[in-house]
Amino acid sequence: MKFISLLLISFTVLLNTSAAPIPSKADLAYGKHARNKMDFWQAESSNPTPVLVFFHGGGFKNGDKNSIHKRFKIDDYLKAGVSCVSVNYPFLKHTNMDYMAIMKHCQDSIEFIKTNSEKWNIDPKKIAASGSSAGALITEWLGYTTTDICAMAVYMQPMGTHYFIKPQLVQKTSPPLMIYQASSISDKIHHPDFAKGLKKVCDQNQATCELFGSSKNDIQELPPETHHRTAIKRFLFKHWEIELK
Repeated sequence: MKFISLLLISFTVLLNTSAAPIPSKADLAYGKHARNKMDFWQAESSNPTPVLVFFHGGGFKNGDKNSIHKRFKIDDYLKAGVSCVSVNYPFLKHTNMDYMAIMKHCQDSIEFIKTNSEKWNIDPKKIAASGSSAGALITEWLGYTTTDICAMAVYMQPMGTHYFIKPQLVQKTSPPLMIYQASSISDKIHHPDFAKGLKKVCDQNQATCELFGSSKNDIQELPPETHHRTAIKRFLFKHWEIELK
């Protein structure tokens, strides 16, 4: 029975991996560090396309760009004319425990995309960022401290939010943000209060922020039968000015 279970798990992993689209360009170096790498999926279009840029989670200690497949169905975006990028970045052990150095590496990845926007047929004014946990903080830091991001969609707002996202950074003109917080109150790393706190800051500063939770917490849930992937896609497409079919 144990052998059969392992066989089924292996088959499921293989099936999921084979279903994921192959990047148009894999392991592109956007800097000199070994983890300055990104994968790029180019949408077919005669016009410059919007682009979704994903930053993985892992507490700034681990994680990999392949985790984009756990959060997004890339084919859905490519078919709608949206290109996708998933980014690796150095960990704390690589930056002498300097969080801001990691943020700067991630900013470099956005600059690299902008530099190649004409070659890759990307609209540099329609760069949306997304991430989970640590990737959420990276996404928001980029959105609130640069002018490069047009929209943000994040999962699992983590501890450290108050450190990275100072209230004075959040402005009425900041890019719109959507947070999906599925965690329970027993999750100390992704406690629902971290998402609610950022939502409060956004509301006070008249910045757009949509926050949704799950049955595990007391945050308003998504409408019935609406999957969070669909809700995030709808949010991003709205700000890319793409009709959701």
